[in-house]
Amino acid sequence: MGNTISKIITGLFLILLCSCGSDTDKTTQNSSIQKQKKITNKPSFSVQLEKPSQGQNFICEDTISVIALINTKEELKYDSASLFVNGKKEHTLNTKPYSFKWESKNRFVGEHNLRVTVYSGGFQQSASVSIRLLSDIEPTFLDYKVVKSYPHDKEAYTQGLIYEGGILYEGTGQYGESSLRKVKLETGELIQSYSLPKDVFGEGIVTTEDKIIQITWRSQQAFSFEKESFKLLNKFTFQTQGWGITNFNYKGSNEFIMSDGTNHLYIIDDELFTEISRFEVWDNKGPIQSLNELENINGMIFANVWQSSMIAVINPQNGKMISVIDLSRLVPTEYYGDQDNVLNGIAYNPENNHLYITGKRWTKLYEIELI
Repeated sequence: MGNTISKIITGLFLILLCSCGSDTDKTTQNSSIQKQKKITNKPSFSVQLEKPSQGQNFICEDTISVIALINTKEELKYDSASLFVNGKKEHTLNTKPYSFKWESKNRFVGEHNLRVTVYSGGFQQSASVSIRLLSDIEPTFLDYKVVKSYPHDKEAYTQGLIYEGGILYEGTGQYGESSLRKVKLETGELIQSYSLPKDVFGEGIVTTEDKIIQITWRSQQAFSFEKESFKLLNKFTFQTQGWGITNFNYKGSNEFIMSDGTNHLYIIDDELFTEISRFEVWDNKGPIQSLNELENINGMIFANVWQSSMIAVINPQNGKMISVIDLSRLVPTEYYGDQDNVLNGIAYNPENNHLYITGKRWTKLYEIELI
């Protein structure tokens, strides 16, 4: 009898255990089904841009149509679609069709990324293209006359030039030869100099009230000096090559504008030497590459174009090249066709509105007047 009761109890326990195990399996199975349903409920759609096409050219002032098409086999409800320009949301539409009008007026020239993102039930899909904005201005050619010429040190590989009260500050380049110099305009006499480390290639210079900053080519360093004594005060690092630099002074600010040999110009914080923003330089045909030494003249940026005898006049508010100065008749005859000892160096005299122009290892510096 005892064995029989024991067998009955054991049997009931096994039945109960199996029953509990089945409930657990059912719970796990139901959870998997629910997860599968959630995945299945994710809307299936994709987005493509019918207009504009990748790499399409437009003229500043154009109204650009941005049309998004949705590819799906389901009947879906779409919440909205947003247009992003260079990563910044600019327009949102809550109903189809998702056709945007983007006004390019007052935009910077150059490449722009247009992206449309469509939202549906907590999910989103995007499509994007890059387009190019050409300037609506055909650059004019500015003429000039030579007012006077001055002696210039033939050993000076000029990379930066600034005029202040009868004195020229000059930054020179080449490894082992780079320097910061103070020179008398009239005679070319060297008043003061500072030799940069031999492992850096000196480039453009910029002044503040009491400092001079000289950038370097590939070492991504900038040196800050006391203007009066040339005492080294500080060193900064930056992320690009350094070619030319000048003051910006836009709306009372004290930023710098720096070039890196491409068609980009960089707005630089004058205290931290960090990048604030950047823009491209284009004319009505395409990008203006090889921007080098820079000078701010009445709010316009004058830029030497490397390995040419041209100066580009740039509007920093939109990146458009508005004018060109051809200085080929100033190039020394011994440097015709030379790709190294080229025109480089622009300084401005606000007292008479004249420019001082020279080149790398040129024996003369020219004072010119635009006419």
